[in-house]
Amino acid sequence: MRSQASIQKGFLLIISACLLCECKPVVDLNRALKNRPETSAQYYDRAYAKMELEKDFHGALNDLNEAININSKFIKAYSLRGLVKSNLKDTHGAIEDYTKELELAPRNSYAYYNRANERVVLNDLTGAIADYSKSVALNPKYVNAYVNSGITRYKLEDDVGAIEDSKAIRLDPKQAQAYFNRGMCKFNLDQDGCVDLNKAKELGHDRAKKAIEENCGN
Repeated sequence: MRSQASIQKGFLLIISACLLCECKPVVDLNRALKNRPETSAQYYDRAYAKMELEKDFHGALNDLNEAININSKFIKAYSLRGLVKSNLKDTHGAIEDYTKELELAPRNSYAYYNRANERVVLNDLTGAIADYSKSVALNPKYVNAYVNSGITRYKLEDDVGAIEDSKAIRLDPKQAQAYFNRGMCKFNLDQDGCVDLNKAKELGHDRAKKAIEENCGN
């Protein structure tokens, strides 16, 4: 009987081989499932392969449903199914899966971040801010959570809060979006945001040039 570790090791070898050649790891995982159809981890592995290598999100969803039916406390399966549902534009379903993930792992900063992103899609900006805040409270160095929180606060016209989220710049000085967001918020507060916009432009932000022309006169 193969151990969980050997199953995972075999899967990683299959994925690595496929990055070097055009093989079909799903075929190998199909064979493994035929031998041990009751193994939730193998359904998860095949779902991951279908999503990453074949962009077969419907097939991945079916496998993740099977994995969760076998093991209702399979945290990674809920996380991956949330991502799959997001790709399938099932925003409500994705939120349900991230919420379940948080029930099982309440200190998972990534689950809060992912759920926040889905709340933004539904225009639940206040709910998104709450989740981003929990995410950075659990992981104070989570740059993307600060950046997305700043964007969301800007949409809510919370310019002071958005500028506070620009601490992402201290964590990653190459965050063009954070510079852009802080610059625009400064203008809303009657402050000079041109230095930040020029830095965003330097870092390749696609809207910085137009914003500079409109606000800085150059």
